[in-house]
Amino acid sequence: MNILFTYPTIFYPERGGVERVTDNLAKELTRRGHNIYYLHTEQSYNVNYKFPGKMFFLPDKELISDNNIQYYNRVLKDNNINFIIDQAAILNLKIFYSFSRNLNVKVISVIHNPPLAGINNLLDLKENSIIGYLKLLYRYIFYFKLRRSFIRRVFIHYSWLVEKTDFICLLSPREKEDFKRIKLYVPDNKFIVISNPNTYQLNEQRYIKEKLIIYVGRVTLLQKRVDRLIKIWRKINTKFPDWKFCIVGGGSELESIKMQSKSVERLIFTGFIDPREYYKKASILCMASDYEGWGMVLTESMSYGCVPILYDSFSAASQIIDNNINGVLVSPFKENEYINKLSILMSNPSSLYNMSEEAKNSIRKYSVTNIVNLWESFFKENI
Repeated sequence: MNILFTYPTIFYPERGGVERVTDNLAKELTRRGHNIYYLHTEQSYNVNYKFPGKMFFLPDKELISDNNIQYYNRVLKDNNINFIIDQAAILNLKIFYSFSRNLNVKVISVIHNPPLAGINNLLDLKENSIIGYLKLLYRYIFYFKLRRSFIRRVFIHYSWLVEKTDFICLLSPREKEDFKRIKLYVPDNKFIVISNPNTYQLNEQRYIKEKLIIYVGRVTLLQKRVDRLIKIWRKINTKFPDWKFCIVGGGSELESIKMQSKSVERLIFTGFIDPREYYKKASILCMASDYEGWGMVLTESMSYGCVPILYDSFSAASQIIDNNINGVLVSPFKENEYINKLSILMSNPSSLYNMSEEAKNSIRKYSVTNIVNLWESFFKENI
Protein backbone atom coordinates (compact mmCIF):
# COMPACT_ATOMS: atom_id res chain seq x y z
CA MET A 1 0.00 0.00 0.00
CA ASN A 2 1.20 3.54 -0.77
CA ILE A 3 0.24 5.95 2.03
CA LEU A 4 0.66 9.73 2.09
CA PHE A 5 0.59 11.54 5.45
CA THR A 6 -0.19 15.26 5.26
CA TYR A 7 0.50 18.03 7.79
CA PRO A 8 1.67 21.66 7.67
CA THR A 9 5.13 20.94 9.11
CA ILE A 10 7.40 17.89 9.17
CA PHE A 11 6.67 15.00 11.51
CA TYR A 12 9.66 15.48 13.82
CA PRO A 13 8.69 13.31 16.82
CA GLU A 14 10.21 15.59 19.46
CA ARG A 15 7.97 18.46 18.38
CA GLY A 16 4.59 17.18 19.59
CA GLY A 17 2.04 14.40 20.02
CA VAL A 18 0.73 14.27 16.44
CA GLU A 19 4.29 14.13 15.17
CA ARG A 20 5.24 11.27 17.53
CA VAL A 21 2.08 9.34 16.65
CA THR A 22 2.68 9.70 12.92
CA ASP A 23 6.33 8.75 13.20
CA ASN A 24 5.45 5.58 15.12
CA LEU A 25 2.72 4.62 12.65
CA ALA A 26 4.96 5.31 9.67
CA LYS A 27 7.80 3.19 11.05
CA GLU A 28 5.53 0.22 11.78
CA LEU A 29 3.79 0.49 8.39
CA THR A 30 7.19 0.62 6.69
CA ARG A 31 8.33 -2.43 8.64
CA ARG A 32 5.28 -4.29 7.30
CA GLY A 33 6.16 -3.45 3.70
CA HIS A 34 4.02 -0.37 3.02
CA ASN A 35 5.46 2.69 1.26
CA ILE A 36 5.22 5.94 3.24
CA TYR A 37 5.28 9.48 1.85
CA TYR A 38 4.79 12.90 3.41
CA LEU A 39 3.33 16.12 2.01
CA HIS A 40 3.83 19.39 3.89
CA THR A 41 2.77 22.96 3.26
CA GLU A 42 5.96 24.44 4.69
CA GLN A 43 9.53 23.55 5.56
CA SER A 44 10.04 25.79 8.57
CA TYR A 45 12.98 24.05 10.21
CA ASN A 46 15.62 21.41 9.59
CA VAL A 47 16.42 18.50 11.89
CA ASN A 48 18.95 15.69 11.83
CA TYR A 49 16.48 12.80 11.88
CA LYS A 50 15.96 9.79 9.64
CA PHE A 51 12.33 9.79 8.56
CA PRO A 52 10.78 6.52 7.34
CA GLY A 53 9.21 8.13 4.26
CA LYS A 54 9.99 10.49 1.41
CA MET A 55 8.99 14.13 1.97
CA PHE A 56 7.37 16.53 -0.47
CA PHE A 57 6.74 20.25 0.06
CA LEU A 58 4.19 22.38 -1.76
CA PRO A 59 6.02 25.00 -3.86
CA ASP A 60 3.73 28.00 -3.22
CA LYS A 61 2.91 29.70 0.08
CA GLU A 62 -0.63 30.38 -1.10
CA LEU A 63 -2.29 27.01 -0.48
CA ILE A 64 -4.81 26.84 -3.29
CA SER A 65 -2.74 27.82 -6.32
CA ASP A 66 -2.61 26.12 -9.71
CA ASN A 67 1.05 25.33 -9.12
CA ASN A 68 0.32 23.61 -5.79
CA ILE A 69 -2.61 21.65 -7.18
CA GLN A 70 -0.56 20.43 -10.14
CA TYR A 71 2.35 19.48 -7.84
CA TYR A 72 -0.02 17.67 -5.47
CA ASN A 73 -1.51 15.63 -8.28
CA ARG A 74 1.94 14.70 -9.61
CA VAL A 75 2.86 13.39 -6.15
CA LEU A 76 -0.30 11.29 -6.04
CA LYS A 77 0.08 9.95 -9.59
CA ASP A 78 3.87 9.39 -9.66
CA ASN A 79 3.80 7.48 -6.37
CA ASN A 80 0.52 5.66 -7.03
CA ILE A 81 -0.90 6.83 -3.69
CA ASN A 82 -3.76 4.70 -2.36
CA PHE A 83 -4.61 6.56 0.86
CA ILE A 84 -4.06 10.08 2.17
CA ILE A 85 -4.08 10.40 5.96
CA ASP A 86 -4.59 14.06 6.82
CA GLN A 87 -3.29 14.63 10.34
CA ALA A 88 -4.39 18.27 10.37
CA ALA A 89 -8.10 17.88 9.72
CA ILE A 90 -8.96 20.54 12.32
CA LEU A 91 -7.15 23.11 10.15
CA ASN A 92 -8.44 24.66 6.95
CA LEU A 93 -6.45 22.39 4.64
CA LYS A 94 -9.39 20.10 3.91
CA ILE A 95 -10.41 21.87 0.69
CA PHE A 96 -6.97 21.44 -0.85
CA TYR A 97 -7.00 17.65 -0.59
CA SER A 98 -10.17 17.49 -2.68
CA PHE A 99 -8.24 18.74 -5.74
CA SER A 100 -7.18 15.32 -7.02
CA ARG A 101 -7.59 14.74 -10.76
CA ASN A 102 -10.01 11.79 -10.76
CA LEU A 103 -7.40 9.54 -9.17
CA ASN A 104 -8.57 6.59 -7.11
CA VAL A 105 -7.23 7.97 -3.84
CA LYS A 106 -9.09 7.78 -0.52
CA VAL A 107 -8.70 10.74 1.85
CA ILE A 108 -8.96 10.10 5.60
CA SER A 109 -9.34 13.11 7.89
CA VAL A 110 -8.08 12.37 11.41
CA ILE A 111 -9.67 14.46 14.17
CA HIS A 112 -6.99 15.01 16.83
CA ASN A 113 -9.15 17.32 18.94
CA PRO A 114 -12.85 16.93 19.77
CA PRO A 115 -15.01 18.93 17.33
CA LEU A 116 -16.46 21.04 20.15
CA ALA A 117 -13.17 21.46 22.00
CA GLY A 118 -13.26 24.59 24.13
CA ILE A 119 -17.00 25.30 24.02
CA ASN A 120 -17.39 24.62 27.75
CA ASN A 121 -14.64 27.08 28.62
CA LEU A 122 -15.76 30.27 26.89
CA LEU A 123 -16.11 31.91 30.30
CA ASP A 124 -12.69 30.93 31.61
CA LEU A 125 -10.09 33.62 32.31
CA LYS A 126 -7.56 33.20 29.50
CA GLU A 127 -4.88 35.62 30.71
CA ASN A 128 -4.25 37.05 34.16
CA SER A 129 -4.19 40.77 33.29
CA ILE A 130 -6.50 43.78 33.06
CA ILE A 131 -7.00 43.06 29.36
CA GLY A 132 -7.76 39.44 30.21
CA TYR A 133 -10.46 40.47 32.70
CA LEU A 134 -11.97 42.92 30.20
CA LYS A 135 -12.12 40.16 27.58
CA LEU A 136 -13.79 37.89 30.13
CA LEU A 137 -16.37 40.58 30.91
CA TYR A 138 -17.08 40.91 27.18
CA ARG A 139 -17.60 37.14 26.90
CA TYR A 140 -20.05 37.19 29.84
CA ILE A 141 -22.10 39.96 28.24
CA PHE A 142 -22.19 38.35 24.80
CA TYR A 143 -21.97 34.71 25.89
CA PHE A 144 -24.96 33.33 23.95
CA LYS A 145 -23.98 35.17 20.78
CA LEU A 146 -20.39 33.92 21.05
CA ARG A 147 -21.58 30.37 21.69
CA ARG A 148 -23.83 30.40 18.62
CA SER A 149 -21.00 31.81 16.54
CA PHE A 150 -18.63 29.11 17.84
CA ILE A 151 -21.06 26.31 16.94
CA ARG A 152 -21.70 27.84 13.52
CA ARG A 153 -17.96 27.92 12.70
CA VAL A 154 -17.60 24.31 13.80
CA PHE A 155 -20.62 23.28 11.73
CA ILE A 156 -19.24 24.95 8.59
CA HIS A 157 -15.80 23.43 9.06
CA TYR A 158 -16.99 19.87 9.57
CA SER A 159 -19.63 20.13 6.86
CA TRP A 160 -16.81 20.85 4.42
CA LEU A 161 -14.76 18.05 5.92
CA VAL A 162 -17.54 15.50 5.50
CA GLU A 163 -18.13 16.62 1.93
CA LYS A 164 -14.50 16.85 0.78
CA THR A 165 -12.97 13.73 2.32
CA ASP A 166 -13.88 10.05 2.18
CA PHE A 167 -13.59 9.08 5.85
CA ILE A 168 -13.57 10.83 9.22
CA CYS A 169 -11.27 9.11 11.71
CA LEU A 170 -12.11 9.66 15.39
CA LEU A 171 -9.86 8.72 18.30
CA SER A 172 -12.82 7.81 20.51
CA PRO A 173 -16.38 6.66 19.65
CA ARG A 174 -17.75 9.22 22.11
CA GLU A 175 -16.68 12.01 19.73
CA LYS A 176 -19.63 11.13 17.47
CA GLU A 177 -21.79 12.89 20.05
CA ASP A 178 -20.22 16.24 19.12
CA PHE A 179 -21.50 15.88 15.56
CA LYS A 180 -24.98 15.22 16.92
CA ARG A 181 -24.75 18.28 19.17
CA ILE A 182 -24.10 20.56 16.20
CA LYS A 183 -26.85 18.76 14.24
CA LEU A 184 -24.50 17.64 11.47
CA TYR A 185 -25.56 14.38 9.87
CA VAL A 186 -22.68 12.05 9.04
CA PRO A 187 -23.37 8.59 7.56
CA ASP A 188 -22.08 5.82 9.84
CA ASN A 189 -19.99 4.35 7.05
CA LYS A 190 -18.05 7.60 6.82
CA PHE A 191 -16.78 7.27 10.40
CA ILE A 192 -13.89 5.10 11.47
CA VAL A 193 -12.59 4.93 15.05
CA ILE A 194 -8.89 4.19 15.52
CA SER A 195 -7.12 5.40 18.65
CA ASN A 196 -3.64 6.82 18.76
CA PRO A 197 -0.92 4.31 19.63
CA ASN A 198 1.16 4.61 22.74
CA THR A 199 4.29 6.22 21.35
CA TYR A 200 6.51 4.65 24.04
CA GLN A 201 7.06 0.91 24.28
CA LEU A 202 5.59 -0.62 27.39
CA ASN A 203 8.35 -0.66 29.96
CA GLU A 204 8.33 -3.96 31.85
CA GLN A 205 10.96 -2.77 34.32
CA ARG A 206 9.75 -1.86 37.79
CA TYR A 207 10.96 1.51 38.97
CA ILE A 208 11.29 2.76 42.51
CA LYS A 209 8.71 5.49 42.66
CA GLU A 210 9.31 8.70 44.58
CA LYS A 211 6.85 11.00 46.28
CA LEU A 212 6.76 13.03 43.12
CA ILE A 213 3.86 14.44 41.10
CA ILE A 214 4.50 15.59 37.54
CA TYR A 215 2.80 17.54 34.81
CA VAL A 216 4.19 16.96 31.30
CA GLY A 217 3.38 19.15 28.32
CA ARG A 218 3.22 22.73 27.12
CA VAL A 219 3.39 25.25 29.94
CA THR A 220 0.45 27.45 29.05
CA LEU A 221 -2.71 28.98 30.45
CA LEU A 222 -4.65 28.03 27.33
CA GLN A 223 -6.03 24.49 26.93
CA LYS A 224 -3.43 22.78 29.17
CA ARG A 225 -4.30 25.08 32.11
CA VAL A 226 -1.15 24.62 34.15
CA ASP A 227 -2.43 27.44 36.35
CA ARG A 228 -5.15 25.13 37.71
CA LEU A 229 -2.54 22.60 38.84
CA ILE A 230 -0.35 25.24 40.47
CA LYS A 231 -3.38 26.56 42.34
CA ILE A 232 -4.24 23.04 43.54
CA TRP A 233 -0.65 22.37 44.62
CA ARG A 234 -0.52 25.70 46.44
CA LYS A 235 -3.54 24.59 48.51
CA ILE A 236 -2.33 21.09 49.46
CA ASN A 237 1.48 21.17 49.51
CA THR A 238 1.72 22.05 53.23
CA LYS A 239 -0.23 18.86 54.08
CA PHE A 240 2.33 16.75 52.22
CA PRO A 241 5.78 18.18 53.08
CA ASP A 242 7.59 15.09 51.73
CA TRP A 243 6.05 15.39 48.22
CA LYS A 244 7.24 17.50 45.28
CA PHE A 245 5.46 18.76 42.18
CA CYS A 246 7.47 19.01 38.97
CA ILE A 247 6.31 20.77 35.78
CA VAL A 248 8.09 19.16 32.83
CA GLY A 249 7.84 21.20 29.65
CA GLY A 250 8.34 24.59 28.10
CA GLY A 251 6.49 27.25 26.22
CA SER A 252 6.16 30.98 25.69
CA GLU A 253 4.46 31.45 29.07
CA LEU A 254 6.97 29.44 31.10
CA GLU A 255 8.90 32.38 32.56
CA SER A 256 5.84 34.43 33.50
CA ILE A 257 4.21 31.41 35.16
CA LYS A 258 7.45 30.73 37.07
CA MET A 259 7.54 34.32 38.29
CA GLN A 260 3.93 34.14 39.48
CA SER A 261 4.66 30.88 41.34
CA LYS A 262 7.89 31.85 43.12
CA SER A 263 6.33 31.58 46.58
CA VAL A 264 4.97 28.05 46.06
CA GLU A 265 6.98 25.47 47.99
CA ARG A 266 8.48 22.37 46.34
CA LEU A 267 7.35 23.39 42.87
CA ILE A 268 9.99 22.65 40.22
CA PHE A 269 10.12 23.75 36.57
CA THR A 270 12.42 21.73 34.31
CA GLY A 271 11.85 23.45 30.98
CA PHE A 272 11.70 21.47 27.75
CA ILE A 273 13.41 18.08 28.24
CA ASP A 274 12.80 14.41 27.50
CA PRO A 275 10.21 13.44 30.17
CA ARG A 276 11.14 9.77 30.41
CA GLU A 277 13.47 10.16 33.40
CA TYR A 278 10.59 11.80 35.26
CA TYR A 279 8.11 9.12 34.17
CA LYS A 280 10.43 6.55 35.76
CA LYS A 281 10.42 8.12 39.21
CA ALA A 282 7.07 9.94 39.40
CA SER A 283 4.17 8.33 41.25
CA ILE A 284 1.40 10.55 39.89
CA LEU A 285 0.74 12.43 36.65
CA CYS A 286 -1.60 15.41 36.89
CA MET A 287 -3.56 16.98 34.04
CA ALA A 288 -6.11 19.81 34.10
CA SER A 289 -6.73 20.43 30.40
CA ASP A 290 -9.81 22.16 29.07
CA TYR A 291 -9.80 19.44 26.41
CA GLU A 292 -7.54 16.99 24.62
CA GLY A 293 -7.86 14.87 21.53
CA TRP A 294 -6.16 11.85 23.05
CA GLY A 295 -3.72 13.12 25.65
CA MET A 296 -0.48 11.41 24.61
CA VAL A 297 1.14 11.97 28.00
CA LEU A 298 -1.54 9.74 29.55
CA THR A 299 -0.52 6.52 27.80
CA GLU A 300 3.16 7.53 27.75
CA SER A 301 3.27 8.04 31.53
CA MET A 302 1.12 4.98 32.24
CA SER A 303 3.63 2.81 30.36
CA TYR A 304 6.07 3.74 33.15
CA GLY A 305 3.55 3.09 35.92
CA CYS A 306 2.56 6.68 36.67
CA VAL A 307 -0.97 6.96 38.02
CA PRO A 308 -2.89 9.72 36.19
CA ILE A 309 -5.44 12.06 37.71
CA LEU A 310 -7.32 14.35 35.34
CA TYR A 311 -10.57 16.08 34.58
CA ASP A 312 -13.04 14.04 32.55
CA SER A 313 -13.10 16.90 30.03
CA PHE A 314 -12.55 15.07 26.75
CA SER A 315 -13.98 11.97 25.09
CA ALA A 316 -10.92 9.77 25.28
CA ALA A 317 -10.40 10.33 29.02
CA SER A 318 -12.96 7.72 30.09
CA GLN A 319 -11.82 5.42 27.29
CA ILE A 320 -8.24 5.33 28.58
CA ILE A 321 -9.00 5.64 32.31
CA ASP A 322 -11.02 3.08 34.24
CA ASN A 323 -11.84 5.31 37.18
CA ASN A 324 -10.15 4.33 40.46
CA ILE A 325 -8.65 1.26 38.78
CA ASN A 326 -5.82 2.54 36.57
CA GLY A 327 -6.23 6.25 37.24
CA VAL A 328 -8.59 8.85 38.65
CA LEU A 329 -11.17 10.96 36.83
CA VAL A 330 -12.48 14.22 38.27
CA SER A 331 -15.67 16.03 37.29
CA PRO A 332 -14.82 19.02 35.07
CA PHE A 333 -13.66 21.46 36.54
CA LYS A 334 -14.34 20.81 40.21
CA GLU A 335 -11.26 22.00 42.05
CA ASN A 336 -12.27 20.74 45.51
CA GLU A 337 -13.02 17.29 44.11
CA TYR A 338 -9.61 17.27 42.42
CA ILE A 339 -7.90 18.26 45.68
CA ASN A 340 -9.74 15.56 47.67
CA LYS A 341 -9.02 12.78 45.18
CA LEU A 342 -5.37 13.78 44.76
CA SER A 343 -4.95 13.88 48.55
CA ILE A 344 -6.41 10.37 48.85
CA LEU A 345 -3.95 9.10 46.22
CA MET A 346 -0.99 10.68 47.99
CA SER A 347 -2.09 9.26 51.35
CA ASN A 348 -2.51 5.62 50.25
CA PRO A 349 0.74 4.05 49.00
CA SER A 350 -0.73 0.54 48.64
CA SER A 351 -3.63 1.80 46.52
CA LEU A 352 -1.22 3.90 44.50
CA TYR A 353 0.95 0.82 43.85
CA ASN A 354 -2.00 -1.29 42.68
CA MET A 355 -3.20 1.46 40.36
CA SER A 356 0.32 1.82 38.98
CA GLU A 357 0.36 -1.86 38.00
CA GLU A 358 -3.09 -1.57 36.44
CA ALA A 359 -2.01 1.53 34.53
CA LYS A 360 0.80 -0.41 32.83
CA ASN A 361 -1.36 -3.43 32.06
CA SER A 362 -4.33 -1.48 30.72
CA ILE A 363 -2.48 0.30 27.91
CA ARG A 364 -1.16 -2.84 26.21
CA LYS A 365 -4.10 -2.62 23.80
CA TYR A 366 -2.77 0.72 22.54
CA SER A 367 0.55 -0.69 21.35
CA VAL A 368 1.59 0.45 17.89
CA THR A 369 1.30 -3.19 16.74
CA ASN A 370 -2.38 -3.37 17.70
CA ILE A 371 -3.22 0.06 16.29
CA VAL A 372 -1.52 -0.62 12.94
CA ASN A 373 -3.45 -3.91 12.76
CA LEU A 374 -6.61 -1.77 12.76
CA TRP A 375 -5.24 0.51 10.06
CA GLU A 376 -4.28 -2.45 7.88
CA SER A 377 -7.75 -3.95 8.23
CA PHE A 378 -9.23 -0.64 7.16
CA PHE A 379 -6.91 -0.38 4.13
CA LYS A 380 -7.76 -3.90 2.95
CA GLU A 381 -11.51 -3.27 3.23
CA ASN A 382 -11.37 0.04 1.34
CA ILE A 383 -8.74 -0.36 -1.35
